[in-house]
This record gives sequence, C-alpha cells and structure tokens, in this order.
Amino acid sequence: MRATSAADTPATAPEQRTTGTADLRAFQPGDLAPLVAFWNRAFASRRNFLPVTSELYRRRVLACPAFDPAGLILAWQVNVQGQEELAGLVHAMKPAPQTGIYKRWGPHHDIAVLYVRPESRGQGIGSRLLQAAERWLYYCPVSFAARHQPAYGSVEGPRPAFFGSTECMGVSADEGDLLHFLRRRGYAVHEPGDVSMTLATSGRILPEPPTFDLAGLGLRLVDVSNRRPFTGREPAGRQEYTLWGDNQGDPYAGLLLVDGDNLLRGHLSWYPLPEPGRVALGSFWIAPALRGRGLGSYLLALGLHRMARTAFQAIELHTHLILFEQAVALYTRVGFEIDAAWVSLTKT
Repeated sequence: MRATSAADTPATAPEQRTTGTADLRAFQPGDLAPLVAFWNRAFASRRNFLPVTSELYRRRVLACPAFDPAGLILAWQVNVQGQEELAGLVHAMKPAPQTGIYKRWGPHHDIAVLYVRPESRGQGIGSRLLQAAERWLYYCPVSFAARHQPAYGSVEGPRPAFFGSTECMGVSADEGDLLHFLRRRGYAVHEPGDVSMTLATSGRILPEPPTFDLAGLGLRLVDVSNRRPFTGREPAGRQEYTLWGDNQGDPYAGLLLVDGDNLLRGHLSWYPLPEPGRVALGSFWIAPALRGRGLGSYLLALGLHRMARTAFQAIELHTHLILFEQAVALYTRVGFEIDAAWVSLTKT
C-alpha cells in the first residue's frame, strides 16, 4: 500500500522545491557541516545525547548501506541577514540490502527523525517534510522511530544511539506535541511497552556473582570485546557477535556461554554511553533449551559485577514490558527501575 501523499505518483528527490518561506532539498555533500551543527543544537538536551562530528556522521550514517541522500531532506530558510540556514530535517530510509546484520532485522521503510527548529514551527514545514519523506518512500507501512532503524542506533552493532534510549533514538512518551502531530497524519503507536531501566551502582555494594557448575552442563565462559571478537559459531537466526567483529573500533564487551562445539548458547553484552560513568546493557539471551536452570541470573549477576568493577556508576538498558516479561522481572529483582518510556509508530 502506498503512503498517503498529495501526489498520485512516486516523487523524485525534492530538489530546489520552494513553497512559502522554506526550501526543501535532498542532502548534498556540502551540507554536512551545517547539518552536524544543526543536529548538535537541536538535540543536545535529549537523553543520552551523543555529540556528533562530521566524521562520526559520515561513518555511521553516510556510509551506512541503507543511506540514500534522496531520503535525507533538509528545509532551508533565509534569515534576516539574507543567509540561508537550516530550519528542519527529516530522514527516511528504504530497506537496507538484506545481507549481514540487516538480514536479521528484515526489510523496513523507516523515518528515523523529523525535526523543525522552534522559531520555524507553525509554518507548515514539518508537514511538508513528512509528506516529502512519505512520497519518496512511496510504500507503506512506514515505521517512525523504530528499534530496527539503521544508522542512528545499535542495529549495526553494540554502540549508543545518537540520543534517546540505549538502542534507538525513539520518541519519548512525553513528546505529546510530536505524537499528536503524527497521529493526525495517520501514524499509530506500534506495540507499546518499550522502556528504559536503570540500575545505579554508585554507593551500592553488589554481591559477588554466584558460582555455577558450567562444566556439568557442557558449557564454558568466554570473554569477548571489540578487540577480541567471538570466533565461534552462532545458532541460525541469532547471528550478532560474528557480524560485529571489531565494531568499527567502537568499544564493547561481553560474556558468552559456549558448548563443546564452540556454539553460542547464551550471552550478555555492554557498551559505554556518552555520559561518563554510564554503560548500556545490550544483548542478553539464553538458549531456550537451557532456560529455567539459573543461567540467566548467573550471567546477569556476573556481568553487573564486571561493569561495576570497571567504574561504571549507572547501568541502563532498553527492554519491552510485554515482549520480554521474564527479562523485566529479572531486571527488577536485581534493582533496575523504569525511568523512561518510548514510543514507536507505524503508518499503514
């Protein structure tokens, strides 16, 4: 089904399209510096904000296999000094090539971010940007601020999102104006229940991790990191560590349970957040056949102890209250508390 738009045919990149006081154009290489400066002004107050440089944006976004400059649409306005400056942006992405890590996440039409600076709101710029993105995507459903969003979050590997939760930029449940704006344009909340949970380790004595007879279950513990990637095998459909490799130099660490055939049977990973002293707990999984034996509690306790010993004062994670109900119960038992709710939306 096609995205709703004013035109009945798919649109090309909105180059040199001017209506009223804003000019919408697709991204060009010369736009990188003003885009980065605009981004850092616009989102600096957001949770877990990651300061962006031209090199970081080039590496994580422009070099992403899902990136197409036609989907990154910028709104320009002329200021009182007669200079053109950025007033807003929207970034839409068509499905990434279904190879490597993207094959695991599946094909999606995504809008990663939509933003108009406060002084330019009320002029219809946001509506025009969203319509231009939908026309370029052409097909529905369209996901807005989803966990599977490439480039800006942790889809490609264990690394912090540009802002928002530990895994994706997301839309805060407190952003009523944006949610109302999107709802009036056909977007509906998809699978509500995404939350951030945080455990403060500062001033808290964590118990020593429990001992466990891993050998009796035919398992052993393996430490991995971006400097020491996993070299074993992963179950079909769960390929992560073998694709992360050195994570393009971005740091991460993990504890893995592997069997005698070097097959992954459980894992826990973490990576530093932008704010000093904070770390994100990322992937956490135990093979279904091994659940109910305390391995999850053991791996989590051991991982928390390692993180606390590495001078992290706060541990944050992203989870879903319904889809991962058992994991949420485990996190709650060890002291994690919900401190943010996130919303992803879909237009069908």
